[in-house]
Amino acid sequence: MAYQIIKHRIVKPVEYAVHFKCSCGCEFWADQNSVKEYRIRGGLSISKLVHYETRCPECIGIAYSAEVAVPKSDVFTE
Repeated sequence: MAYQIIKHRIVKPVEYAVHFKCSCGCEFWADQNSVKEYRIRGGLSISKLVHYETRCPECIGIAYSAEVAVPKSDVFTE
């Protein structure tokens, strides 16, 4: 059996932002390009988000967040 793809579906990457509070006292937002997601894996390949992680822009320490991500357009205006 042979296949020929006529048109590819274009999937736009999800753009989101996450709110962080660092131990040095900073509060800031980071977009999906500078955030790492950490998940645990449940049964049947279902994963659950544990937290987000990024570097603080002031002290360069690691900041964590368990808050829900919001659309990037709600936080950043480009």
